[in-house]
Amino acid sequence: MLDTLFFRGESEMKIVKMSLATIVTLGAMSTFASATPLEEVVKNADLNGFVRYRATRNSSDENIAQKYTVITDFTFKVDENLKANAQLSADGGQNSLNQSSNTSIRYELNRANFQYTDGGFFAKVGKQEVFTPWTDDGYKGTTGDGLFALYSVGGITFGGAAFTNTNVKVLGKDLGDRNLYGAALIGTFDPVALQLWTARLTNVFDYAFFGDLKFNFAGFKAQAQASMLNLNKGLGKAVGQNDDKGVYYGGTLGYDIKGFKLNLGYTQTDKDMGIYSLAGDSAAGYIFFGKQLSGETANKADTQVMFGEVGYTMDKFSLGAGYGQAKIGKNTNFNEWYAQFGYAYSKNFNLSAYYSTLGKDAKNEQARFEAKYSF
Repeated sequence: MLDTLFFRGESEMKIVKMSLATIVTLGAMSTFASATPLEEVVKNADLNGFVRYRATRNSSDENIAQKYTVITDFTFKVDENLKANAQLSADGGQNSLNQSSNTSIRYELNRANFQYTDGGFFAKVGKQEVFTPWTDDGYKGTTGDGLFALYSVGGITFGGAAFTNTNVKVLGKDLGDRNLYGAALIGTFDPVALQLWTARLTNVFDYAFFGDLKFNFAGFKAQAQASMLNLNKGLGKAVGQNDDKGVYYGGTLGYDIKGFKLNLGYTQTDKDMGIYSLAGDSAAGYIFFGKQLSGETANKADTQVMFGEVGYTMDKFSLGAGYGQAKIGKNTNFNEWYAQFGYAYSKNFNLSAYYSTLGKDAKNEQARFEAKYSF
């Protein structure tokens, strides 16, 4: 049932057994040598992750921002039910007009936790990604120290979470460490899938509710979702909102057939309080459109977004295009169109690129190239 959640982190890839050479190359030998024979470590260790290069150009500053990322997920099997997990990341990059900018490599321990599975029960404790529709479960996303648990019976899954030391922000404002508590009910009954979530974040929002309903049959797809979030008293005005309580809703209609995809969508936010996500347009659960438009409209009050997307995949090649327009309040308008291309060089190595233009009240042309190897 785990794959029914918002598990879209980029480090979720095929697990492969680590060889002796891999362990030595990663410098992990010294870590385990004093406690466990190396042969045992190799036998019980799995590794996955990715190596990614991105180059992004924006017409607004004419820079070419280059970024290099390496993610490694380590899983050590304790026994049939218990595993130890750790995730390490390395990031670096620079801008073409300033060769000295951000050239240093940043190393970080993103995850360190234990995972227990027994039949329909799953639990993870330690430093980990915060799995909720309001947060970002990517490698640089929302993390916390705590417990995440699921219990599945039949087509229904019950979930619960409690986290401390979360790194959440509201509209980019760091409000310090906060505790997050959440519960979920997830049901999968073909062709329908349903998710219901509720959560509380101390001193940030008193309560939040989220619902998502999906339908998928014979290539036809439909999705409807709604969210209500009530900020702590007075916090709304502190972050530029007219009220503390806000509602969001959205939906999509789509059709897939023989590599061809069509998707139409619409979203709207509350007129007085538009905050519905703790991770902006990186939140795992919400409907977003575009390469730039989502960043201009996420968590904005009185916002309507309409969009359409088409795509086609043939063998190793994929093509896509989309157009969307947004209205914020009475006087602010945006539109965006984009085109994208992908090439699967091999099972693990992919090349992709896109071009996007944002118009009306904000103007910018953006182009990105990406090369990504997954292991």
